[in-house]
Amino acid sequence: MVKKSPLQTKNALIKPYMGKKCGTVCKSLKIALLNAPCYGFGDVIFAQKLAKYLREWYKCKVDIFTTQPDAHIKLGENPKNLVKPVGLPKGKAQCSTFSSLKFPDKDKKYDLYFVAPLVADFKVNVNDVKKAFSNATKENVFFFSEYNSPTTDFDFPTGVGGKRCGIFLVKPPQVKKVAGLKNPYAMFYIASDEHIPNARGCYTSFIEMVSKKYHKKHKKLDIVGPEWVDEDLDGKHFDSFVKKIGKYYPHIVLKTKKETEHLTESGGNTLTLRLDVLPVDNKKMFSLMKYSLDDILLTGDQSITDVLSCCSKKNIFYQIASWKESFARELAKEMPNTYLKSKKTSCGTLKAISYNSNYSKFVKKWDFRIRAKPKMDAVVLAALEMRKNGGVTVKKSKRKSRKSKRKSKRKSRKSMRKSKRKSRKSKRKSKRKSRKSKRKNRKSKRKSRKSKRKSRKSKRKSRKSKRKSRKSKRKSRKSKRKSRKKSK
Repeated sequence: MVKKSPLQTKNALIKPYMGKKCGTVCKSLKIALLNAPCYGFGDVIFAQKLAKYLREWYKCKVDIFTTQPDAHIKLGENPKNLVKPVGLPKGKAQCSTFSSLKFPDKDKKYDLYFVAPLVADFKVNVNDVKKAFSNATKENVFFFSEYNSPTTDFDFPTGVGGKRCGIFLVKPPQVKKVAGLKNPYAMFYIASDEHIPNARGCYTSFIEMVSKKYHKKHKKLDIVGPEWVDEDLDGKHFDSFVKKIGKYYPHIVLKTKKETEHLTESGGNTLTLRLDVLPVDNKKMFSLMKYSLDDILLTGDQSITDVLSCCSKKNIFYQIASWKESFARELAKEMPNTYLKSKKTSCGTLKAISYNSNYSKFVKKWDFRIRAKPKMDAVVLAALEMRKNGGVTVKKSKRKSRKSKRKSKRKSRKSMRKSKRKSRKSKRKSKRKSRKSKRKNRKSKRKSRKSKRKSRKSKRKSRKSKRKSRKSKRKSRKSKRKSRKKSK
């Protein structure tokens, strides 16, 4: 017999609850959200968004077990909902397996354990979670992938394209324009060459495109970017940068948190590189996105998600990391945005100057809150049923499936027997009817024969009577003749 994978087992358990909704009972639910970030603040944001979804949908208790509680607190998480591992060494804050961590609430009972997100290189499985949490089982541990993970064996494969569950869109906060940005501005927020190769070429292409697009409309233009660009603008790259941008904005100013430097002294249009603004908290980031010009360059799953949440009509350009090429391809296809197909054009290109986008249909189609909610409801209802029954093992679920199969077979056999009986009865009835009709025909034939015989007899009788009458007439004639003779 083929052994089912944990994913198949869980799908079988939640299948009866698909299409059903969770009521007030779900408030009693307890969920442990396991978040071990792997070199990226986006993993923390991913977990935060999922926690907010769960609390909003089910009004339930969600505790976050994480190696980076401070990052969650920065995003507004209540410290009471955070559980930090005991005695965590400084070097093990990134990509830690759960079996290597010691959490104080290890034996606390939770209905569900959500690992969110699980990146492709991070080798964590059900057994790893079971070692860290005594009440974790194959049936109550669920895994969420990063966007467009190369592997598909996840309970919730997030991302775009195929059968994926969508992206973590949010309701954007109400924000005001960030103080200090008086001029019109475009923004880019990407990773440096240390993390993603050719970052220089990426932001240069974007700034060149934006400069050419707006130099006639805006004599003064600000470009908001990350502070590491200050150190990156040197040597040959500095000369080529000034040459490309100077065509449209002869006067280039670089402003950091420490100083303001004039890179060129020419008069005319002024472009200011604002490297003194970023980084900012999540709310200010939404403000920067909202009030920027139409073109924006970003990297990271959650940055793309946030700009789609607040500004679906922005022309989005994307710094593609090697491990995110699948995500970029699917974005290019589904948005659609042809410039995201290639790394050469994904950061911006002079060909995209007249590009105007509208991703509202894409946002509706790939919203996790719409695509994954029915499955999440089924997971929650199955977990509540398991708690009611004192937990369901894989063996029990197999027994139940076998019983259901037997029942269905019995039902099918009964229905077959009934149908056969009915067909036999109908055949017998039809045969009886045919026999009766045959008998009636025979009787009618006999009657007709009898009547014919009677008519024949009557005819014979009439003939006989006629003959007799003739004879009698003859006799009378004879007698008359005799009497006449005698008289003569």
